[in-house]
Amino acid sequence: MKILLIEDDEVDIIAVRRLFKRNYISNRLEISQDPAKTLNQLQERYHQPSAIFPESLLILLDLYLPKMDGREFLIKLRSDSNLKQIPVVVLLTFEQERFLIEAENLNVSGYLKKPFTFSELTQLMLTLNQKKMFNWISELPARSFSNYYS
Repeated sequence: MKILLIEDDEVDIIAVRRLFKRNYISNRLEISQDPAKTLNQLQERYHQPSAIFPESLLILLDLYLPKMDGREFLIKLRSDSNLKQIPVVVLLTFEQERFLIEAENLNVSGYLKKPFTFSELTQLMLTLNQKKMFNWISELPARSFSNYYS
């Protein structure tokens, strides 16, 4: 599974990269700091007649971004018939918790409060896997997966 982090804050980007590296998460992590450009790229890629639905893509989305904020990105993503099923996890700060009600209306798959831990990320992925949003379990490091079932 590929994970697409849409985030403009360099400190947060470094923190997520470090979290992946320290916990041996081998999933491909792509970073985007421009949500408008990312949305265009997703539309170009998945609007081709031979395009395979992006079942193995998860988006981690910051809310406050340049050019296009996270809400606008979500609205456009969810209004696109080829992209609306992509799971999106919203990254929130303490001040942004009021967005959760609005996020439910935009079919957000989950949320994480920044800064989040490996345990929080893993628990969210297990929950999404149980909801059949994608198969994450096979890609979890064995040592971390066992923590939840021992």
